[in-house]
Amino acid sequence: MKICIREDCIYAGIEQDIENFNKDSRRKNGRRDYCKDCHSVMYKKYYIKNQEEIDAKNKIRAKQQKIKNPEKYAEDRRKYSKKFELTEPRKKYKSHYNRNMKYSSVNNYVKYLWRQTKIRSKEKKMEFNIELSDIIIPIFCPVLGLKLSTNGTGRTISK
Repeated sequence: MKICIREDCIYAGIEQDIENFNKDSRRKNGRRDYCKDCHSVMYKKYYIKNQEEIDAKNKIRAKQQKIKNPEKYAEDRRKYSKKFELTEPRKKYKSHYNRNMKYSSVNNYVKYLWRQTKIRSKEKKMEFNIELSDIIIPIFCPVLGLKLSTNGTGRTISK
């Protein structure tokens, strides 16, 4: 059991299973000091801040790999495209991010909403007393009666 050291962590002060911490060979205990959720939030903030630089480095790396070993590069691209192949015909939202969003299931999306709300309430120094069971995502629009589904980004679209 371990406690996340970040003050703005939603699990701050709560002991978590050691598996909730990424491995780090540089640390004495072999794990990072902050949980996987905190790491995810930190990386997203870093990526948003440095998106152009990261994308440029990735393009350069891909070109170098293509020149260095074209057969392996082609094989990797085929594997990647098969991995993210759509089972249904493409719709309006085609990007890789939308197809492979980790919050695509309703259960995970509810947890995501809960976490983000808790983080915002801490930032605004507001009391937070919402339970996961308090968040209800309807299947049908209460006004129009249309069936709702998520497109993977958390935005709800009607079918």
